[in-house]
Formats: sequence, C-alpha cells, structure tokens
Amino acid sequence: RVLFRSLVQIGGTIGSITAGAFAKFGKKKCIHITNLITVIGCCLIVASGPYGQSEEYPIDGTDKLPMLYVGRFIYGLGAGCFTVFVNSFISEISPNELKGPMGIAF
Repeated sequence: RVLFRSLVQIGGTIGSITAGAFAKFGKKKCIHITNLITVIGCCLIVASGPYGQSEEYPIDGTDKLPMLYVGRFIYGLGAGCFTVFVNSFISEISPNELKGPMGIAF
C-alpha cells in the first residue's frame, strides 16, 4: 500500500532530476513529449480498471494491478518533467517586467 501511494512521487522525483538533461532539445518540444508520457500513464491507469468487488463491478481487477503501478509511475515521470520544463518555459517567454511574478506563480 505504501508503494502504491508513493509511486507518483517517486516517478516525479526521477522525472524532475533527469529532465534537465533533455532541455537541450528545446523546452517546447520537451513539453510536448512530456504531454505524451503523461497521457500514456493516464491511459494505463484507466485501462487497469476498477478494483474490489461490488454489485456494479462483479469482477475483481487485481490481475491488472501491475498495470496500475506502472501507470502511476509513468504519470509521475511526466509530472516531474512538467515542473522543470513549464517553469523555465514560462520565465523565458514572459516580458522582463513579469518574469519574477510569472516564475513564482507557477
């Protein structure tokens, strides 16, 4: 259970640490790639299905539990990369008089 809750944070930490190495390809392109990574993670989470038995969902979905774990980790990677790329992109495109407030607002 603890691992399940912390997979997004673990992925976010790894994503934010490694994101700086990819900034040389351009922040806008990296933001688009990070969008794709995040969507893949979300699709894996949704495709893993419901968990627990109820009248509405009579089938237990625990056979797809690894898919949920991987999806949460991949989503965390994307979220961590966003914290690096979007913040620096906003400060790059902001006018000089708004660079400070826009960087803090993120």
